[in-house]
Amino acid sequence: FYTTGRYPAIRFSDMMDYGVGLDSGDVEIALEWAEQGGIVGYDWYWVKNGSCYSVKSDFDITKCINDHDVARLNEKRLKELYESGGVTDETISLLEDIDRVAEQLTKLKEADVAVLFRPLPEASSGEFWWGDSLEGYKWLYELIYARLCDYHHLDNLIWIWNGQSADWY
Repeated sequence: FYTTGRYPAIRFSDMMDYGVGLDSGDVEIALEWAEQGGIVGYDWYWVKNGSCYSVKSDFDITKCINDHDVARLNEKRLKELYESGGVTDETISLLEDIDRVAEQLTKLKEADVAVLFRPLPEASSGEFWWGDSLEGYKWLYELIYARLCDYHHLDNLIWIWNGQSADWY
């Protein structure tokens, strides 16, 4: 701004705080940005067990993978599946995080704001917990997509996949 006298067109931020249940107030800033003609974008560097980094988080994505269509299930059905041993604590935890992020993205949808959305960035680098397992990463990305689009009906998201290896696509 100080050099050009103009703000950039795109404002990117992160869903990190929202995923763990902290309200940073950033979505309100994004709404103001959009009202002034700006483009809104969000990354999601997902914090699990205190960190998004593999070396600091002991979250094991492979404990979450299952054959159930959990992305499209409501809370009651998920509870039944959990009680029967069909899904793990870790799976429920993922869905709770996704639902918290969906709550924020819904605010943007209700204001007719399109969002450039880049969840789970840089997976194949091995730096983040979601990159510890290729199979787990693919399962998780599909879970996020289905939960946000099919369950929460968020049709305002423009999905951005950024990977360093086509194997992760």
